[in-house]
Amino acid sequence: MNSPIDISNVVLKTERLVLRPWRLSDLDDFYEYASVDGVGEMAGWPHHKSKDDSLVILKRFIENKRTFAIEYNNKAIGSLGIEEYDEDKLPELKDLKAREIGYVLAKPYWGLGLMPEAVKRVIDYLFNELKLDVLVCGHYQFNNQSRRVQEKCGFKHYKYSDDLSNIVYEKINGWESLLFNKSYEINDPSIILRMNVYKIHTTTLGYERIGRVLNYNDNIDYIKNAISNYKSTIIKNGKNYYIEYDNVIICVNSKSYSVITVKRKK
Repeated sequence: MNSPIDISNVVLKTERLVLRPWRLSDLDDFYEYASVDGVGEMAGWPHHKSKDDSLVILKRFIENKRTFAIEYNNKAIGSLGIEEYDEDKLPELKDLKAREIGYVLAKPYWGLGLMPEAVKRVIDYLFNELKLDVLVCGHYQFNNQSRRVQEKCGFKHYKYSDDLSNIVYEKINGWESLLFNKSYEINDPSIILRMNVYKIHTTTLGYERIGRVLNYNDNIDYIKNAISNYKSTIIKNGKNYYIEYDNVIICVNSKSYSVITVKRKK
């Protein structure tokens, strides 16, 4: 479930950055980077056409009390929000203290390692001070910069969707990634399998069995995508996972992550 957040009196520091609440006096800095074509679009919102557009969003940041300004050399160069994740898409997190983070950085500062530095500091705050169990972070398929930030901060791909939409893109593919607090013990079988999907493989006999049902260029890659897809359902029965996706049922050993069989639904 989404935990309550209020960062209105929180200031976090790193070696190079200050993460603090936004101020109305940040308007010029905010508009400077938010008006650049290609910055907001990476996160799913259109670049700002006027300073009035930026002022509306800036006031929202201040009122909602959940978005940090990223300050570098006394200048606001980006934002890092602690947002509400979609509880309908991630019902398996309902008993956990959770939140989703999202971030944007001004173009001149890309590639300097500033965003991983900021994200790691916020992770430390959320896990060690607020005691959250898990964090969600998403990126669109094309956004390799955001993917790399998440990987550097310990997030792992969890669920994939091929039918996302927003005010910029009518339909787009993307990932939700998860990072668990080290103090939290994961017991949900669907979470365990999805977090370890990179371990999926099979034997020579397994390839033969799978090939009788599937006919993709890479059947194992198809199975990995099936496990990660939002539309799949996963249960554990005995020593095996059973994944229902599209019109097939996939059986995977829970210890070795080896695919045993694939069968068509009757």
